[in-house]
Amino acid sequence: MEKRLESTVQAAEVAQEKATEELPAELEAIAAMAPVREAPAPKPVATSGLALARIMSISEDGISVRIGDEFVQAKLEPTLELSVLRTALDRGEPVLVERHGAEATVVAGLRLQATPGIDKMREIHLEAESITLNAKREVVVRSGLAAMAVRAVGEIETYAERIVSRAEGVHKIIGRMLRLN
Repeated sequence: MEKRLESTVQAAEVAQEKATEELPAELEAIAAMAPVREAPAPKPVATSGLALARIMSISEDGISVRIGDEFVQAKLEPTLELSVLRTALDRGEPVLVERHGAEATVVAGLRLQATPGIDKMREIHLEAESITLNAKREVVVRSGLAAMAVRAVGEIETYAERIVSRAEGVHKIIGRMLRLN
């Protein structure tokens, strides 16, 4: 029985050596039969048309934009406000670039967020050490039926069903003349 086991082990070792020697030859034969496929040629980058881009920087030299993996120096469309592009840079919003050969022009900013003063918004929260509103003729603050107007002629008008004025310390009302009712 031991002799049979020994001969079986030897036969297995011989078969393994033969298979190992034949394997590379068989792989080469299979590779030779397979059709050779060439990699597809890379698609050319469009040199004309519109493209979405991100602004990388704005300088006196122009606007550096990234279109896909390509960095391009672009100029500003004369009808587009530079402040729109600064906001797009700050917010990371895309811009639309028109390309003609090697030249690129930023033609539009694509807003993704509401802009205070332009779009109707549900709420605006301003926080600053100082806020200044300037108007040549009048500034009006209105909420429902109450309103306050500050006019360039030196007049402040408040209108409401009820006006409450409080002071922790001295409450001064100074005027050449005071008129009640």
